[in-house]
Amino acid sequence: MRQFRASVFPVMLMAASVSAPENPPPIVSPELFAKALTEGSVRVIVHLRLPLEAGDVRRRAIDTAQRSVLKEILHTSHRVVRKYETVPLLAVEVSADGLRVLAASPNVVGVQEDALAAPQAGPGAGPVKSPK
Repeated sequence: MRQFRASVFPVMLMAASVSAPENPPPIVSPELFAKALTEGSVRVIVHLRLPLEAGDVRRRAIDTAQRSVLKEILHTSHRVVRKYETVPLLAVEVSADGLRVLAASPNVVGVQEDALAAPQAGPGAGPVKSPK
């Protein structure tokens, strides 16, 4: 009987460590909605949903996804800032209504504010010392 308990214990620990998946984060953050409401619009980077493709097929898929998203936000206040050719992104300035449409779009996996970020130092970065 003791041997049985010893063999069941690791299984119970493994089962206890497996938890239900957490709710995924919202596609558009509440803070971004609030900013769009306060300021009238906000510049964002839209992360597009794409099939895994390569080369020219990928570029066509990116273009198709961008066109689909732009059709979806057609009747909202927006301005295209940049269409990317090789990465599944689209930079736009949108109103809160546009953000709502983006949040519900099956073509969008994420939306983040398009803001300047401070450069990050890589390994070994720091003051350059001259040899003596």
